[in-house]
Formats: sequence, C-alpha cells, structure tokens
Amino acid sequence: MLSIPGLVDILLDFAALFFELAADDVNSMKFANNLRENASPHKRMYPPFPTELTVFASADTALQLERTLQVLHVFRNFSFLDFNSHQLHLASHRRLLRFIIRGISLPSYSTYVEIKQHCLDIFDNVATHVVLSGPNDPILSCLKNLLISTDRSLIIGSVRSLTRLCVNESNSIFLHDVDSNVVSRMLQLLLLWDDDITSAVLEYLYMYSSLSPEVAIRMAKACPSNIIRVLVKYLTWQPGGHGYHPQGSLGKSVVKTHAVPGNAKTGATLKAVQW
Repeated sequence: MLSIPGLVDILLDFAALFFELAADDVNSMKFANNLRENASPHKRMYPPFPTELTVFASADTALQLERTLQVLHVFRNFSFLDFNSHQLHLASHRRLLRFIIRGISLPSYSTYVEIKQHCLDIFDNVATHVVLSGPNDPILSCLKNLLISTDRSLIIGSVRSLTRLCVNESNSIFLHDVDSNVVSRMLQLLLLWDDDITSAVLEYLYMYSSLSPEVAIRMAKACPSNIIRVLVKYLTWQPGGHGYHPQGSLGKSVVKTHAVPGNAKTGATLKAVQW
C-alpha cells in the first residue's frame, strides 16, 4: 500500500506544518537557553521565550498536533509489518527520515513526548534498511543524545536503533570510529537491573565489537580494566532473574531501577537506587 506513488508524501503534507512550527519552537528555546547561559547569574531564571506550540497554543495548533499523531501512527503501524517492501520504502524516503529526525530531536515535554516516541519507534523498526550518509549523519547525533535521557523507553529505543544501523553492511564503514563516550554510557547502563536495557546493551556491544578487530580494540580501550570480569559475570545472566549480584562492577556502587509514575504513553522513567 505504501508503494502507491505519492501516498507517503500526501500523508507527510498533513504533518509538515507541525514540524515547521516545532522546529521554530525548539530553535527559540535553544536561543533563549544560550542567552541565559551567557547572562549574569541573577538573570538566568527567566523561562524560554513563549512560542505558538507552548504557552500560546490554540485550537488550530492542537488540531495540527492531532493530525500529526495520526499520520505518525499510520507510519508506525506499517513499520511493524514483516513485509520488507514496506520497511524498505519507509527507510528510503528521505523526506520521511528528515521528519523522523526532527521528531526524535524534539524535547521530552508533554507536548512532544508522544510524537518523539512514535518517531523513535518508526526508526527502530526500519533502521536495518537505513543507509547512513556518513559518519556525521544527523540521526547518529540524535540517537546518542537519547542515551542520557531519564526515560527508559527512549534509552532502549536509541540503543536498539544504534545496533540495528550496524546490521546494514553499507553502514559499517561509517561506524568504525566508535565514540568512547557512548561506550562508557553503555557500560553505565549495564549497572541497571533492567532486563530490557541489559539485553539491548549487550547486543550493541556484541554487534559493534564484531565490526572489525580495530573496532574491538577501540572499544576495549574505552572500557575500565575490569570489563572482562563484568562480562564474565554476565555469562550467568538470565532475563527475568538475576543470578548474581554485580556488586563492585566497574568500580561503582550497584544501582537498581524501579518504575516511578511518569507519562503513561512513554512508560516509567528510571530512578537509580544505590545499594
């Protein structure tokens, strides 16, 4: 169905206005934040400049938001289908990918969070078919930024998307320069007692270390000296039950996550508890 000529563009036309407004909204907030950072300390308490999608939201912008959600929901449903033709068509549509990148880069406010999650779900499903434009492709920066989020679903989605980009052999040449900060963050996530996060991180480490011996060496250099002991302990790990107590792993106190009330549409946030 998505292969019908012009259908994807027609659907995107319904969401184009929102993404233009959202881009202006984000840019104004970044500009306001820069002003506060460069201002004197007693002037940094002013909120970001009000924009149409935030303080002065109208019935028209609310309708535009609802239409955008409906469009993204259609693409999200198609991305879950097993037919490779649908996923390939979505992954090769450059305009759709630009909108997805804009959606993923939106701030995690209540106004945007559902759109942000829909865009991440779509990309996660089609990532194996996406061909990066280079080592500095914007989508890589967006996904890496999500790794420091406190939203569990965004962290899992970003780790899985980064891993699935690695599956495509056309991307391997652009992923050889492994970011040491990303590797360090992945090892920090291993300290969380969360089965889904642990599975996603271990798969990421496996896929990227398999790219080439040089990549494996770079990853090893970014790891602490006791990484082998940590990985050996995970040989006994089983999803749904923690067969060991990784105390002292990576030389830090153990943290465990539990759900705290959050946005019902994106799942609970992560709250670390020291043991």
